[in-house]
Formats: sequence, structure tokens, C-alpha cells
Amino acid sequence: MSSQNINLLPSSQWNHYWIAYFLKWVTTYGKYALIITELIVISAFLTRFKLDQDLLEVKDKINNNVAILQSSKTFEGQVTKLSQKQNLVIKEWQKTPTFSKYITAVTDSLPKNIILNNISANKSSMTLVGYSPNEVSLAYFLKYLKKNPAFKSVSLTKISSDLSPTNEVKLITFTIQLALKPVYVKYQ
Repeated sequence: MSSQNINLLPSSQWNHYWIAYFLKWVTTYGKYALIITELIVISAFLTRFKLDQDLLEVKDKINNNVAILQSSKTFEGQVTKLSQKQNLVIKEWQKTPTFSKYITAVTDSLPKNIILNNISANKSSMTLVGYSPNEVSLAYFLKYLKKNPAFKSVSLTKISSDLSPTNEVKLITFTIQLALKPVYVKYQ
């Protein structure tokens, strides 16, 4: 058997037609264009798997964050309620007088030889119970308290003469009632 060559390309007489140029281009350069196109399609197909995996990971992260936000929503509500309660407490606290200022005013007016046994206070008044070795010290104490701008009025409600707890010295026992001027705390 002899081999025969079969030429599917047009003969030279066909070389002047556009179909001949097209077939020649397809057989030489067209195969490279087809291979490049197939490589692009395959890489896009493989990239799709990676992008699908990335999309699933992002969806999982979003779902996890949504769950965290849902769980923190109740916590945020509790914090808001607590903050509202705190604001109410602060407002009420600002309305109450600061007793430390009144106690400082009392101690600034207190002579060294007077002993205070009890100090009690409410919103509008303060009661002092103590001992004095003599009437002069008690008079000075009352005078300084009356001059102090923290108090509206000062009144000596009880006075008596008793022996000291050791029964050695005679002391004057007194009770003083102070009406407080309103001084409010500024919360910062």
C-alpha cells in the first residue's frame, strides 16, 4: 500500500480568497488562541472553587458575629437599665447635703478642750452631744457655730453638769441642735 497525502487546504488557486487566509490563520495562530482561551476558562473554573470556599468562610464569620451581637444585645439592655438607675441615684445624691462639709465646719469651730461624744445628722439638721470642762469653752463653741455660714441656726437644747467617766472632774454635758443650710454635691 502506498501512502497518499491528503491536503485539506485549498490549492494555490484558492490562496486569493479570504477563506484561504482565514483557514491558514486558524491552523497556525488560531490553535494558540484556543489554548490560551482554554487555560483562561480552566483557571476561572478552578478559581471558582477557591472563591466559593472564601464565601463560605465569610458567611460563617458573619453568622458568628451575628450570634455574638445577639447575645450582647441583652447585655447592652442591662447596661442601659443600670445606667438609667445610676443616673437616678446620682440625681438623688446631688440633692442630699454633704455631711463632710458640715462636720468640717463643726471641727473648725470646736475648741480643743471640748469632746464630742455623738454626732447625728439628717437632711436638714445635725445634733451634737459632748462634754466641756467649763462654760467659757462651751460659749466660744456656740459663738463660732453661730458665725459659721454652713448653719441656719444654732440652739443649745440640753445642758447639765456631770462627773467625768472616771469620776475625777466635773464636766458640762451639752446637746446642740444645728439647722443646716442646703449645700449640694456636684457630681463629676
